[in-house]
Amino acid sequence: MAARSSLYTEGYADDKYQDDKFTTEMGWYGNLCLRLARELAPETTDLMVWLAHENLQLTTLFEGDASLGVWRRVGDLATDLLALGLNREAIHSATPFFLAECRRRSFVRAYYLDKVFAAVFNRSPRITARHADCKLPLDLSDDEIFTSSDKIEQAKANLTQDGWNTDRKYRAATWARIRYILAEFREEIVEYQYRSIQPADNIKLRELSSRCYVAWNGLPHYLQYRQECWASNLPPAHCHMHAKVYLSYLHIHFQVYRLLGKGDGNTILQPELLEVSASMLETVVKMTNCRGRKSSPRDLPGIILSYGLPCAAILSTALETSIQDSSTGSQLLAGIKTSTLIRNLSVLVSQLETVSSPSETNHVFCIKASKAISRKLDHILDSFTTASSIKPPDLVPGPVPTLPALNITTMTDIDATSFVDFDHFDLADWAINFDIGTMSDEWTMF
Repeated sequence: MAARSSLYTEGYADDKYQDDKFTTEMGWYGNLCLRLARELAPETTDLMVWLAHENLQLTTLFEGDASLGVWRRVGDLATDLLALGLNREAIHSATPFFLAECRRRSFVRAYYLDKVFAAVFNRSPRITARHADCKLPLDLSDDEIFTSSDKIEQAKANLTQDGWNTDRKYRAATWARIRYILAEFREEIVEYQYRSIQPADNIKLRELSSRCYVAWNGLPHYLQYRQECWASNLPPAHCHMHAKVYLSYLHIHFQVYRLLGKGDGNTILQPELLEVSASMLETVVKMTNCRGRKSSPRDLPGIILSYGLPCAAILSTALETSIQDSSTGSQLLAGIKTSTLIRNLSVLVSQLETVSSPSETNHVFCIKASKAISRKLDHILDSFTTASSIKPPDLVPGPVPTLPALNITTMTDIDATSFVDFDHFDLADWAINFDIGTMSDEWTMF
């Protein structure tokens, strides 16, 4: 915890708490403690599960989401959790209230992380809802769950029927509850990633998207992300968390619409996919632009790679297609301005170049992605300039034409998108196509 706290102080004006050597040593000792506990303890304990989760979070900040060490720790955490039986509340009915709440929090955090890796890296989930009966943790603070019985009952009485707090405060359990709700939808989507999409699946996928929409709008109003939060008095850390869970929500719809595009004979890009991609890109750009207000979160490079690149691939390809084939007269997507799209993609290029330092493992991916998007934009702008500059020699030059609107009906299966001469870097599926074992030795920090 001390090492993670030290990492998160980066970017503040006062750097007296930043010490790379201290952080590395704390990570090494924490890793050693966890290894010894697993070797010496006769059975898994709650403390070991907590330590495994903290160790995983710290290793992710050091080595990046694509690290083999991180993937192994996700598996070890799932093993510890299942061995302790945290997925089965029915067998722990006599557990004290404070311990039951702590276990619920541990389970939902691990469950969420497992689904994030399954979604981003296209891997099989280790923890499934069908084998769990764990309830959502109550939206209570740590002080409230460790207080006396009378005060606990009073705190529980102040919650809504769904378990949310009514004082509009942000707690660790608040974010854990939202992520658990979204992770259940992620698990449903994973089931479709390992089989061919049949016509009957289209109805199920759209129904899944509708249920996710209802669940999101069923959250308390103050927990739903608004772009205005960045200009409000809300602390930057809370704005960052708002944007993270909102991106997780949008990514569910993003995956649904991509899967719908894989239907038999379906070569038309779903209009909803462009809308969701534009929202994701705008959110990523906004949260990255605002990072300099007080702090620069260490998980920001991973967020851009996981959520920014897939939507950039969709939008840049759609933009390129619309400019090259603007004379087809096919249906246009209203609500997306081409100028705004090009501006956001250009900003994303700049952010990728500066969001990580050369010492971070995500840096190489950020630089490759930046070059890929930049060359894509150059090709788009060059194509538009060439097309607009061809005029009859005897005509009086007219006003500069505006960029055509997006054409959404001429695109083929987005998974087959070819980014020729872009350093062989696939923006849409960089994480899925990445061989996690090729750089494991270089990325081992502890």
